[in-house]
Formats: sequence, C-alpha cells, structure tokens
Amino acid sequence: KGVVIVDAGGGTIDLSAYRKQSSGGYEEIAPTQCQLNFVTRRCRTHIEKVLEGTRFGNPDDLSHITDTFDKATKMSFRSATTSLFIRFGSVRDREPRAGITNGRMKLDGFSFLSFFALTTYCGGRAGCCTIL
Repeated sequence: KGVVIVDAGGGTIDLSAYRKQSSGGYEEIAPTQCQLNFVTRRCRTHIEKVLEGTRFGNPDDLSHITDTFDKATKMSFRSATTSLFIRFGSVRDREPRAGITNGRMKLDGFSFLSFFALTTYCGGRAGCCTIL
C-alpha cells in the first residue's frame, strides 16, 4: 500500500510515490523526475504560429508575450466560450490579422482550452511521468 502525491498548479505537474513502511511511516519510491510546464509551452507554440511573418514574430517579442501570458493571463481562464487577452504592449502595437490591437493579443477560449490538454512526457526516460 502507498500513496501518490500529485502537485498540480500554475501549469505544472509534479508526481511522487510513497510506500507505507511497517513502522507506519512512508518511504519515497518514485521521486519527482520531471516538472511539466505544458500550458505555457503549448501557448508559446500557438503564438509562434499566429505571429509568424509579423513584426511580433521575433524571439524577443515571442518571449515577452509568452512571459506575460504565463504571469498574468494563464490564471484568468474561466470558460472556453470566452476570449482572453494577453496585454503585452502599448496602444500603438497592432497586427489585426494576428488578433493584436492596442497592445493586446486576443486568444479565443477554445484555443486557450487546448493549452490545458493533458499529455504524456517521458523526457527520454520510459515511464518518467504519465499524465492520463
């Protein structure tokens, strides 16, 4: 008998497993081997595709927009039917074909929801982390 601890929050997941010892305590048998920051990574991939060929598609702007998403926008998600905005620039920043007006990039709720889809990640080690 044992227990698995799942620490899921802020876009990361850590897993650890413990076995109950005869003394009543617990022994860690599967320490956390990977941390998944999959929500922000998926958002970055989406943003790269949307901004490809625009003036915001450069590494510096992509990093800034992704960081802003991670710190300010990610936690505001409530519904797939509601759009969200990544507020990253000034009112002069516009790229209508990429959903950018007044320094805000619009994300539809369904795209945003897809960033939260669960995944399997092994980091080169079979069975490292399996999220089902």
